[in-house]
Amino acid sequence: STQTKKEVPKNILTLGVSVERSELHRRIAERVHKMIQAGWVEEVQVLREKYGSELPLLKTLGYSELCDFLDGKLTREAALDQTIIHTRQFAKRQMTWFRAEPGIQWIDPSESPIKLWEMMDQFLEKVSASS
Repeated sequence: STQTKKEVPKNILTLGVSVERSELHRRIAERVHKMIQAGWVEEVQVLREKYGSELPLLKTLGYSELCDFLDGKLTREAALDQTIIHTRQFAKRQMTWFRAEPGIQWIDPSESPIKLWEMMDQFLEKVSASS
């Protein structure tokens, strides 16, 4: 069977935010460290005490690495490093998937917001002209 391309509705503007890989990696590491400082390990401890270690949430990105730390399978630093690496891998898979989606208009958040306004303006003109 042949695969047909998805038809993109003409009245929907889909924007994707594209960030340089090095900047994305920096932001991921920063976010993981902020979450740790904000009490992420303590949150995992409370969840395990309250709901048990089989709670599905505890099998997800970051939580499973922190559970390994709490179980003595990883050092704290190794758990953070693995969380950062696994988050980078997840972000890469997301970008691969999104880039294959038709109709996404990519924007760079470091660019002037004027470009975004121009894109929206062009889109609205096209939609109003076709109705």
